[in-house]
Amino acid sequence: MAANGKKKSKDDGWVRTKVGRKVHIDTPPKTNANKNLGVPLCAAVKANGFIFCSGAVAFDPDKGGIQHGTMESETRQTLKVLRSVLEANGSSLDRVVKVGVFIDTMIEFENMNRAYREFFPKNPPARTTVACELGWGVRVEIDCVALCDD
Repeated sequence: MAANGKKKSKDDGWVRTKVGRKVHIDTPPKTNANKNLGVPLCAAVKANGFIFCSGAVAFDPDKGGIQHGTMESETRQTLKVLRSVLEANGSSLDRVVKVGVFIDTMIEFENMNRAYREFFPKNPPARTTVACELGWGVRVEIDCVALCDD
């Protein structure tokens, strides 16, 4: 473990910091949307058999920025971001129990749902959808809670 309490594990570039009974998770530095956007939060926290993912936006790690587009394209990219956080940390979209969706206008509700259904085609998790003002010109932000391996 490094002097700052952070450690890389599994040689995957993810930084996991144990804080008491929980683990704070940060994406690899090159692909860290939160750091690139200057937001003081981690990608997720694991605790008591759950992983709590922070709100994600349509960040493309290969291009190093937000991929603005239609509601459907941003929803797809945002869910891909969440899928990568979950899969790199002992979970998956199939294990999601709760989702929070924040969209910039309810006019786009069905367009968001069209893309959302692609990722949760059967037995979708509990969900709340709220229309609100979002930062960085994004159209959607999504967070989730999933079961995970300890």
